[in-house]
Amino acid sequence: MSIAKNHGAVLLGALVATFLSGMSTVQTVIYFRLYQKDPIILKTSVISTWSLDVIHTAFIWVVLWSTFIESFGQESEIDVIQK
Repeated sequence: MSIAKNHGAVLLGALVATFLSGMSTVQTVIYFRLYQKDPIILKTSVISTWSLDVIHTAFIWVVLWSTFIESFGQESEIDVIQK
C-alpha cells in the first residue's frame, strides 16, 4: 500500500484548507477594523465562526501529524482512524 497514492489527496486538501483558513482570518481582521460599530451579536457570530474554523484547521493538522510523523513507516497504522 502506497502512502503517496492513498494520502496525497488528504495532504493537498489540508494545505488548501489551511490556505482558506488564513483567508478567513484576514477577512475577520478586516471586518473588525472596518465595522467597529456593528452590534455585539453580529461580532459574536463572526468571532465564533472564525474560532470554529481555526479549531477545525488545528484538528486537521493534528491528524496529519499523527498519520505522517508519529506513524511513519508503519503500514498497519495507515488506515487507523484517530480517536
